[in-house]
Amino acid sequence: MKLFLLLFFSLAPSFLPAQSISLKEIIPLSNPGDGEYYYPKFSNDGTKIFFTKDNYKGIYSYDLEKKLLKMLNDESGAGYEFDVNSSGNLVYYRSDRYINGRKYSTLKSLNTASGVIQKIVTDKRDLSTPRYIGNNKIVYSVKDKITVVAGNNALKKSVITSADKPFVLIEKSGIALYTAGKKKLLSPMGRGNYIWPSVSPDNTKLLFTCAGKGTFVSDLNGNIISKIGYANYPQWSPDGNWISYMVDKDNGYSVISSDVYISSWDCKKTFKITDTPDIYEMYPEWSPEGNRIAVNTYDGKILILVLNIEEQGTK
Repeated sequence: MKLFLLLFFSLAPSFLPAQSISLKEIIPLSNPGDGEYYYPKFSNDGTKIFFTKDNYKGIYSYDLEKKLLKMLNDESGAGYEFDVNSSGNLVYYRSDRYINGRKYSTLKSLNTASGVIQKIVTDKRDLSTPRYIGNNKIVYSVKDKITVVAGNNALKKSVITSADKPFVLIEKSGIALYTAGKKKLLSPMGRGNYIWPSVSPDNTKLLFTCAGKGTFVSDLNGNIISKIGYANYPQWSPDGNWISYMVDKDNGYSVISSDVYISSWDCKKTFKITDTPDIYEMYPEWSPEGNRIAVNTYDGKILILVLNIEEQGTK
């Protein structure tokens, strides 16, 4: 308990700048084309939203200013945990194909302006999804052995340095934290299935979900700081003060409810953002400026939740 309190007060900021967060309005994407879309993700400049179709088939971009939908590719598996570089001109993704009943995956980069696709690594078993770590670098792993690539050139291998931010990957259902090229395996809640891990924007905290046990915040050594509870798909806000997530329920066959919540990372404040019995908002993703959240509904519509944030700091 003393260790918990010491960690809490050493990491806690003197105040949280936003005293209350509520829903201002819901904006559906206009003219999104035919079909159902899922797993939205803002571009780093906030002008576009990327998403995929059911079963992660293909990647699409939607220009919020021009109201223009563009299909970037139509490949199987491409929409599963794809990533985008900081300038937004390269999308990294993994496509899958089956040979004699076995899945083989290829890692690719796609130039969103020219449409040029380049293969980074081809037909691998146990290939992870790509992770953009900044400094024009991506990482991927094959059978838990990571490779760092600079840009989109498969021959231009790189290394992780002290200038690179810490990042996390899933290895053997646990969390692998990489800091300045050194790997640390973490299981903060003991043995279990860890999902949705991420490092806070200030690089001091770790957010993760342990299946069946809930969602937690820890320090980078795995010491638990706060427990959020049942909170699926948790995501850090750009300033690191808040965590968005969905509280979804199912009947064993299909989803019967889902709403978006936002909590302070220390769990002292929690706000229910949506309260729509007939609309199931899922997979919330922050905009880069932190005042919008993109979600998909259970039936495949993309919505933007515009937030009302009251900047009234409380000591």
